[in-house]
Amino acid sequence: WYFDKKEFYLRTSLRRNYYLVSRLLYNLGAATNVKICSIFSPERNKALNLVLNKNWLGLADYNMQGRHKGYFKRDFTPSSKWRRVKVPGKFDSQFADLKNFDGHFYYRLKFDIPDEIDPQKDYTLYFGAIDDESFVWVNGEFIGELSAKTNPQGYWALTRSYQISGKLLRKCDNNITVLCVDRGRGGGI
Repeated sequence: WYFDKKEFYLRTSLRRNYYLVSRLLYNLGAATNVKICSIFSPERNKALNLVLNKNWLGLADYNMQGRHKGYFKRDFTPSSKWRRVKVPGKFDSQFADLKNFDGHFYYRLKFDIPDEIDPQKDYTLYFGAIDDESFVWVNGEFIGELSAKTNPQGYWALTRSYQISGKLLRKCDNNITVLCVDRGRGGGI
């Protein structure tokens, strides 16, 4: 009775309301024999979701020797020169000695995964924007870059999302390495 029968969008409004009520009932546990509801099942959509914004280490690579020294390798152990860096955040605003630094900055994170990894599944590693260019490794394997070469328009402001095979991940001692190449102004994840 809330809808005017002459309303052009009456059918759309009713359909949306039916969907909303059906979805609410299903979420509350109402039984259904409609197959499409199974795709919304919490069991089906149980996802590995880790927020990895703590315990990052960072190091400015003044001489651009990080790749040669293997900063991205799985068995690389950061020295005492690596310091804690906040993610998300710009590295040059966190450290006084990097205030006007433009160049290569490595981020590194070691982490464990609390759930079992299915080697047959793909997982997504998601970053927000990385200012400016980024090159990413997981457990020593290069998984992607976003740079002026791969995306000339607005690469510094785009979010990063990478598919990772479950075969690449382990329950313990995983690491992510991000090379952030700052081309000017602030830089960081």
